[in-house]
Amino acid sequence: MRNNLVKKIESKISEIKSDSTRSLSKGQLDLLVNTNASTRALEDFLEDVTFVVKYQ
Repeated sequence: MRNNLVKKIESKISEIKSDSTRSLSKGQLDLLVNTNASTRALEDFLEDVTFVVKYQ
């Protein structure tokens, strides 16, 4: 499930139009993955990225 969440987040990040926002989001995802963040933290981040994509 965790890997699926990461893939969904990566997919959403690729839809972000702003280079700086996309880069920042990739960095935040890397930090979450590298610190072994909880599934809930990844779900929250997916919601945040989805919001950014929807309202960019």
